[in-house]
Amino acid sequence: MPDFSNRNKNVFVLKMDRMIDRGALMSRYSRAASPDIRSVYDKEFAENNTRGSDFYRRVFLEYGDESVAELVTAQVGVQNVSNIASKAMEELRMGISFLEKSSRYVRYDRKVDGRYLYADPESIGIPSALQQEYNDHCESLFEFYSRTLPSVTDSLKKMHPVEKQTFTFSGNDTAYDDLEPGEKEIASKAYENALRARVLDDVRYILPASTLTNIGMSGNGRSFINLIVKLRNSELKECNTLADDLFGELEGELPEIIQSAGNRHGKELSGFMKERDSGDFSIRDASQIKDLRLVQHEDEEIAIRKITALLEYPHSTASLGNINVDTPSAEPIRRLAELRKNRRHKPGRAFETVHYLFEMNPTFASFREIQRHRMLTLIRKPVTAVNGYFTPELFSSEPEILSDYRKLMDQSEKLWKKFRIQAGIGHAQYVVPFGYRYPFAVYISLAEATYFCELRSTPAAHYELRKLSWEMADEMARVHPRLSSIIKFVDRSESGIGRIRAEARKEKKIRDMDRAKPY
Repeated sequence: MPDFSNRNKNVFVLKMDRMIDRGALMSRYSRAASPDIRSVYDKEFAENNTRGSDFYRRVFLEYGDESVAELVTAQVGVQNVSNIASKAMEELRMGISFLEKSSRYVRYDRKVDGRYLYADPESIGIPSALQQEYNDHCESLFEFYSRTLPSVTDSLKKMHPVEKQTFTFSGNDTAYDDLEPGEKEIASKAYENALRARVLDDVRYILPASTLTNIGMSGNGRSFINLIVKLRNSELKECNTLADDLFGELEGELPEIIQSAGNRHGKELSGFMKERDSGDFSIRDASQIKDLRLVQHEDEEIAIRKITALLEYPHSTASLGNINVDTPSAEPIRRLAELRKNRRHKPGRAFETVHYLFEMNPTFASFREIQRHRMLTLIRKPVTAVNGYFTPELFSSEPEILSDYRKLMDQSEKLWKKFRIQAGIGHAQYVVPFGYRYPFAVYISLAEATYFCELRSTPAAHYELRKLSWEMADEMARVHPRLSSIIKFVDRSESGIGRIRAEARKEKKIRDMDRAKPY
């Protein structure tokens, strides 16, 4: 394989086999006099198999410059970890991209090697005296999940039969029975896909936090160092084991970089984090926490003045302090709002300077999706069973299912209390189902709030997140009526079975793509 995608253009892809060599070569940009880094490669790297490794070893030993570790990346698969450990990993917002198995689209009703997909109690540090009780409880939750899927699916079909659905083809909304045969085939597949997603949205609330998931990670060396240090600092055995496993795998791929996770600086950082995050966990009455509460916001006049000045700044030679905004006007914001034709038209960086502090209290299931918004600053607690639980819509119409669900959720609370005392607050998290409320603090900019509210209010989004996005938009409009005009595309339409329109668009694209294939 060639070392570069081309030898004569100013834009090229580095294609050396070893990632360590790619990173070392890119780092030479800062000090190489040669106008073409490819000539540096020919001179220093091509005939020297240890050049990249030697470079990183010298940089870390002599200078401690960890920024060069961002020039090497690795792709790592992490499988069969609990939803407690996966959330701890995904708190690392920058430098690593995460893609996790979705409980919205993947069924958890099948056993693997005779066991449902929940964490083995010994591997996660559950005391031996509690392991059988833990296993029995997780089995009960998964058995409820498995036996409930068919009946909830039938109920949803009766509530939203395919014959009552309308589909959009060529810009026209058409009833299912009036579709052409080819269109009806697409509509049927879309209906089944949307139906399955909608059912899984509800039934997953019973899954325990010990439910196993898989994660794909792509990140730079510096961020993997930080992740390993973070996991080593955890009180949880599962996270400690993950730290050792990640170190072992990455040491073979990026030895000169990843070893710094265990050097003096890494150990000092771990000690600092342990001290910083230490503290006794107190149990207090949390029954009055709202689904969403705006805790703090800026004065709208000040916020408008700031945004107006920053919008003008790139178009003026004046200093920021000399831009006249003594009489703030929302006119520039109104004009920008008019320019936005869809939610992909982002307001711009000036809107990142106005912030809101919210407290959210969704279910743990929904937190798992909210955490994916990397621009949010999230301050969270351990998962507990003290804030009550959510009852899915589809369960309410099935008395027997509803009764069993409530019994299992109540049993989960009792078991959580027992585990908290006998195993500690960290290990008690594993027995809490996704449906329990999980309050956390969110610090969010106006730019990110615009993105969040518009994306999470679409019919394809989970209905719990749709409600949160509506409430967030309403709170911002209440305190900032002029500023909030930038949030234009909050979708409050009826969702039915949610993803059906998105699934129809997807199925049509697949059919069109298949037709275009040469045979």
